[in-house]
Amino acid sequence: MNQPNHDFAHPGGPPISDRMRDLLARAAQDQMDEQRTHGAAVEELRQRLEGLEWLLQQVREREIAGLSNQLGSVRQRIDDLVTKPPQWAESLAAHIDAVAERAKPIGEMPSVRADLGGVTESVDEILGKLQPIVDRSQQTANRVEDVASRLEKLQVGMDAAGVRFNRIEKVLSELAGHVQQLGRSVEGAVQRIEEDLEGVAHGSENVASRLAGLDGRLEGLHGRLGGVEGRLEAFGDRVEGLPASLQVSEIHRRLADLTQRPIIDPASWLNNLDQRLAQAVGELSEDLRARPDREEVEETLTKIIEAVHTEWARRLAALEETMLALAEALLRPAPRAQSRTEARTEGRAEGRAETRRDKEGS
Repeated sequence: MNQPNHDFAHPGGPPISDRMRDLLARAAQDQMDEQRTHGAAVEELRQRLEGLEWLLQQVREREIAGLSNQLGSVRQRIDDLVTKPPQWAESLAAHIDAVAERAKPIGEMPSVRADLGGVTESVDEILGKLQPIVDRSQQTANRVEDVASRLEKLQVGMDAAGVRFNRIEKVLSELAGHVQQLGRSVEGAVQRIEEDLEGVAHGSENVASRLAGLDGRLEGLHGRLGGVEGRLEAFGDRVEGLPASLQVSEIHRRLADLTQRPIIDPASWLNNLDQRLAQAVGELSEDLRARPDREEVEETLTKIIEAVHTEWARRLAALEETMLALAEALLRPAPRAQSRTEARTEGRAEGRAETRRDKEGS
């Protein structure tokens, strides 16, 4: 800025333009200091609000009255800060008034007016630069309020989460108790199943031993029937060995001797065997009815018993046919020895054929 030649100065003092610059510089410095002070106050307020939040979380049930008083004092201070103008504004107004009073005598000078216009523009420029700082301070205050509201919401969410966590812990404890009870019940069921399986295995061993005894008895019966067949064959051989000149009277005599001999009736022995088998099968059937696979075992035993009865019936029928053939051969009148021999041979052949058919069928 061009310095005019009209630098009016009071006696013993600096020029007015320098003083105005100094005043404006001081005012700007005071405004910056006040801005820093305001920022520090805002930061202190934010810190105090954080401390209040922490105190509210810690002692919200014990010191509510004291906290309300402190909040009242804080609100009063905030109201004072809002309503009371800053010191730099008051001092700036006083300086401006003093400058205005001193500038009145020279208010009509063009050069001084030009200088004052430049100073005014500079002041306006400085104020324009200070306005963003004020806006930022206001934004900072708004952000602090937003942070405080978010902290309150976070506290509410934390309280709700604490309640939910308590419920979840309770549910988990109940679930653990149910799991333990279920484990104990499963262990008891497994033990009972193992005991039942052991009983089933023991019963199966008993059934197997009884079936083995039944097989032995059937084999003994088969051996006895084989012995009867051997005796019949020996009897047939003896009949074939009879002399050709055997008379009818001799035959009648021998038949009488045979009739006088005690007859071995196999019916009683077979009845006893049938009773014993029925008793054994009854005991096995009672044991098998309690078994899970009793149907298969009953079917197997039924097949075995039916096969045994069929074999007995066939062998008894063959025995009866052989006896009848021998009786007919002995009682038939034979004019010639050849015819008697042929009859005996045919009866023997028929008996052996029946025996072979019975063996093949069994």
